[in-house]
Amino acid sequence: MECPEWPKWQEAIVTEHKALEAFGTWVVEKPPLGASIVRSTWVFKCKLDANGAISRYQARLVAQGFSQIPGIHFLDNYAPVAKLATIRTVLAFVNCHNYKIHQVDIKSAYLNGEFKDGKMIYMHIPPGITVTETKGLALHLLKLIYGLRQSGWLWYQKLWEILRDVLGMKRCEVDQALFYRIEGESVMIIVMHVNGLTLVGSTMKEIQKIKAGLHLHLIILDLGEINWIIGWAIT
Repeated sequence: MECPEWPKWQEAIVTEHKALEAFGTWVVEKPPLGASIVRSTWVFKCKLDANGAISRYQARLVAQGFSQIPGIHFLDNYAPVAKLATIRTVLAFVNCHNYKIHQVDIKSAYLNGEFKDGKMIYMHIPPGITVTETKGLALHLLKLIYGLRQSGWLWYQKLWEILRDVLGMKRCEVDQALFYRIEGESVMIIVMHVNGLTLVGSTMKEIQKIKAGLHLHLIILDLGEINWIIGWAIT
């Protein structure tokens, strides 16, 4: 707080706070008697442009997952991501058949996850979050945030539900982060790596269908075509 850039970091905190509230991430309430409350912290990062200059000051509120109690705050915490062999195989397949390949990022991916089994997570009110009265109150999390031990797993479950129920995708038995759909000559493949998705389609029309289906339920950042990476990844 004593550094010259503090006003910019403070602005970043306000921006993050507004985004979390817009997502309906929590409600401020009094936790049940004896409830175990998770701690939290702010993580600050400078986003750089292509020239290495600071383009944006970013603040992210994260839960301190190490303070969670297994069996009480969470059960499963494993989240699959695509294996390197899977990525190379898909890119080789794209190169061989001249398929289209695009990339999208999911904005605030973990906030799309949903708590299962009636789990209730309370988190201490961190500095920078202004409420009228803080004594005896905590943040009752309604959605997942970064840092929770189960966030990755529950985000993966949410994405799989969308891919299965909306896009009619199937899941690879060898790599759970690979999804596909084959209908005649129409081929659709999705490779997951945390909050980024690699989209593969036999035609551009198939790619647009994938993006449209995802956009119905998620906020996506379309990064466009990524054919430049194929040669590097295969070698």
